[in-house]
Amino acid sequence: MASATSDRLSLLADHIQLSIQERGRARAVSVEPDSKNTYAISKSLDTLLQGIQQLEVEQGRLEERGEL
Repeated sequence: MASATSDRLSLLADHIQLSIQERGRARAVSVEPDSKNTYAISKSLDTLLQGIQQLEVEQGRLEERGEL
């Protein structure tokens, strides 16, 4: 389970990075970023944070049981 979750979080992080790069390119040519895109990046960052926190909890459980 943790592997699938970490893989999905890795893909989400890549997507966020690309979105931020696109936003930067748009600003470099004086195009204001779409507010919907800004909201989507923010929401994705929140999701990424929650996923990382869940993985940390799972890691703690596995360490307590000696399975990690």
